[in-house]
Amino acid sequence: MERELPGIIEAKVSVPPPRTGMVPRTRLLDDLSDTQASIVLVQAPAGFGKSTVLEQWAHREGRRFAWISLDPSESDSTVFWRYVYAAIRACIPGFASHLYDELAKPEPDLMGLVVPGLLNELATIDEPLVVVLDDYHRVRSAEVDRTVQLLVRHVPMGTTIAIGTRSKPRFEVAWLRSRGLVHDLGTSELSLTIDDTATVLRSLNPDRTDEEVRWIHTRTEGWPAGVYLFGLVKTLDKSARTTSNLSLIHI
Repeated sequence: MERELPGIIEAKVSVPPPRTGMVPRTRLLDDLSDTQASIVLVQAPAGFGKSTVLEQWAHREGRRFAWISLDPSESDSTVFWRYVYAAIRACIPGFASHLYDELAKPEPDLMGLVVPGLLNELATIDEPLVVVLDDYHRVRSAEVDRTVQLLVRHVPMGTTIAIGTRSKPRFEVAWLRSRGLVHDLGTSELSLTIDDTATVLRSLNPDRTDEEVRWIHTRTEGWPAGVYLFGLVKTLDKSARTTSNLSLIHI
């Protein structure tokens, strides 16, 4: 029987279930399926569907996904690495069992034992693995950043670290990017195409006209959250079409 580390909430180390009504990001998913990058960095402000893309990737792929839904409590570096360990063990039972006792300590040796031990074990697995650190911007800890820097610098072949964040990571990835080992998804990639916009709007209102689709797409610049909010508006009157202020659109 697997031993469980204290304080682990299982829902935080499970891939979220598929969301209904979400437009499939086929182009992005095709690129992710083909990537050979060690790091997938999904960085954009709120409302761009970062988590949604990662979730769709996880549900589409045949490979294993170790998912961690982060929040401020993981700013404690011990808690953070307990969750990483638990997430990997959730899809690879028995993974790195020799590290359990170290991680169960109040102050484990993260830089000297835990992270190097995890990296060494990851190098031995025989199937591809994606480790997802979702909502990394919610973690505010220099110690976590320092340990994650060690992880991304030495991630072994066959393992991908996927990071969803609103802000630029506080650890360095430029040298990995210069070697073609970072797959970036930013606002330009995450913005909806006009066809995506039409799909979202007509899923909410089948009577949406081509003119309305074009206007909404231009006004929102493909911002997914904005498109969805406009989709909830039953009709767009002339006053709505003459303002760029979304707060004046009454839902």
